[in-house]
Amino acid sequence: MISAEHLAMNREARLSAGLIANGATLLGNAAYWQQALYPQAFFALSIGFERAAKLAYMADCAIEHGGIFPSNATLKRELGHNLTTLFEYIDRIANRRASKYSSRPSTDIHSAIISVLSDFAKTSRYYNLAFVTGDGSALVGDPIAQWNSRVIAPILGKHLSSQRREQIESMAVIDAAMLQQFTSVLQTHETGAPIRSV
Repeated sequence: MISAEHLAMNREARLSAGLIANGATLLGNAAYWQQALYPQAFFALSIGFERAAKLAYMADCAIEHGGIFPSNATLKRELGHNLTTLFEYIDRIANRRASKYSSRPSTDIHSAIISVLSDFAKTSRYYNLAFVTGDGSALVGDPIAQWNSRVIAPILGKHLSSQRREQIESMAVIDAAMLQQFTSVLQTHETGAPIRSV
């Protein structure tokens, strides 16, 4: 018979998986004209990754201690919201158990993804409110701008070919020639910089 604890772990796993899937979908649709999707994705991904990592930690503890799970206080004290720390725990568990999944991607881009999401989970999820109220936690920086400079820019640098970049720029020139004379643009880039032309 399956225990109530294991059923709760199963529900938590489903929740974590759903949050990660939703976050990835939101992130795939986010852009400078839909910037609200970025923090929605960051919330879903950071919470989903945190919960999934804590599940792995709890399962490992239960395996090591005859089915006894760690306390909530232990989870808070040892793991918190720091995704970098959580992923390091998971790496150690995977290596100790010689899991075939023991090597997660560890490029600079992957590290930046975890770092930005970790900063978001710990402090920058309140960036807008902190910025408006003058709170010092806003010094961490705008999470969307951080994502753009630390994740998007390196991905584009690595994967956007010069041919594709030229195609995009050519289309923008054509669009501007057709629309600029009677179009007013009031938009911002993910960095926060103003966009004022087609």
